[in-house]
Amino acid sequence: MFAAAFKKHKYTGKYNYCYCTKSSHFSFIVEEALKHDIHIETSYAYDIDIINKLYSRRKVNKETFIICNGFKQKPYTSRISKLLNTGFKNVIPVLDNKEELKAYKNVKVPFKLGIRVAAEEEPNFPFYTSRLGMRAKDILEFYVDQIEGL
Repeated sequence: MFAAAFKKHKYTGKYNYCYCTKSSHFSFIVEEALKHDIHIETSYAYDIDIINKLYSRRKVNKETFIICNGFKQKPYTSRISKLLNTGFKNVIPVLDNKEELKAYKNVKVPFKLGIRVAAEEEPNFPFYTSRLGMRAKDILEFYVDQIEGL
């Protein structure tokens, strides 16, 4: 399906499969998956400990893509920042909300960012939770004001 979509839309990029560690944390499963030229998606702070263990065992390297999804509390953002500051070049925190960017102010190297876009449906309650991404209408302004040129 990806090959057909790439051809149809003349997409020249590369597809990188990222194994989601929350599907199974068992080392024998993660290590088997990594034998097939894939990358990693994390969801929680303790997943970063898994990345560090995989690195120490030479199962991943500092070029491996590590997509950091999920709602991020301080332990998770701190560990993401540490990966970035220790030379992991393709760690990509996916921002769930505007405030999350502040958690990476201690990162000393340039790094990539992703932005989770919330579903188009507006919530039917008086408050809006950013746990599932940013409103599409807010992203361009956020990007221009907070990210562009960093």
